[in-house]
Amino acid sequence: MIENEDAIFVGRPSRYLILTEAVVMSILVIVIFVALFFLKKNIHIDVVQEFWYIIDYLFSSIMGLFAIYKILKVTAMVYSVSYTLTKDILEVKTGLFNIRKDILHLYRIKDIAAYQPLSYRFYGIGDVILFSTDLSHPTTTLVAVRDFEALKDKISELTRRNRGNAVLETI
Repeated sequence: MIENEDAIFVGRPSRYLILTEAVVMSILVIVIFVALFFLKKNIHIDVVQEFWYIIDYLFSSIMGLFAIYKILKVTAMVYSVSYTLTKDILEVKTGLFNIRKDILHLYRIKDIAAYQPLSYRFYGIGDVILFSTDLSHPTTTLVAVRDFEALKDKISELTRRNRGNAVLETI
């Protein structure tokens, strides 16, 4: 267990991910509804008109449920992941009901990358990707963290410091 006074960084994925997913799903649902509306107005075949309402309601229900599923999935991901960085280790805790703690020793990190997709730029968040020699997780991604460039630099600095202090581990 990491004590909070030892922690250099404590965080989790940004809640802006939920907002982004909600906006994308809302736009998608609106576009689909508008397309269905214009399709319904332009179809003049009697056989298709009889079944159109069934198709319309079925497709609308499926799209609504899909949008709700995607938003709940992102919400669960945001609230089930936390990151804690100390001078020696990075702890990634995941899970809502079953909690898993993965510990990455900083001296094992070989390379660090920062990634900021277009949707993250509006909110000033980004991903920090860590490439390590850890057998269980050779690539660890800190998803949608604030001030990701400073965090990347801090991890890089701590990694350089810890490489000199690394002891040989046996498997």
